[in-house]
Amino acid sequence: MILNLLQQQGIDCRVDGEYLQGGVGELQAMNIVRVLVDESEYGNAQAVINEWDAKQIDKVVDQAPARKGSGIGTGLLFGFLIGAGVTFWAYNSPVTSDGIDFDNDGVLDERWIYMDNRIHRVEFDRNLDGEVDAINYYSRKGLIYKSENDDDFDGEYETIYTFKRGNVQLHESDIN
Repeated sequence: MILNLLQQQGIDCRVDGEYLQGGVGELQAMNIVRVLVDESEYGNAQAVINEWDAKQIDKVVDQAPARKGSGIGTGLLFGFLIGAGVTFWAYNSPVTSDGIDFDNDGVLDERWIYMDNRIHRVEFDRNLDGEVDAINYYSRKGLIYKSENDDDFDGEYETIYTFKRGNVQLHESDIN
């Protein structure tokens, strides 16, 4: 390209080493290809090349598109969020429930709910009316951490027990 540019300006020149690029593996990779001009034309050739180079830089600056990110960060974030969601679903989806029907009416009076094959909560119908009257919640280690009780069987949980390491830590009751 430089050769053609100089020839258009009437400067006699030639390319030296243009066929050596195939041997780069064995040759020194720098300064293999050169454009040669007579010493008397060197100043003119340098001026033409500098002028052309300055115009190319201006065009590049004027036409430079806005830099866009590669999207790697967005892809990583998206992948992390999907992985976290799938993991959360896998560890927290109800898998099975089982229980006991004490009065043989077809409704479970004591129901055990398991998440990831671990006990998650137990629901009790203490007065056998078909409504849940007490719920015990269990940690991932299988220890009870909270119990809610409907002691007057009106559908409201008045008594709440909070446990620490399986022992009652706090007992709250709404007696009116």
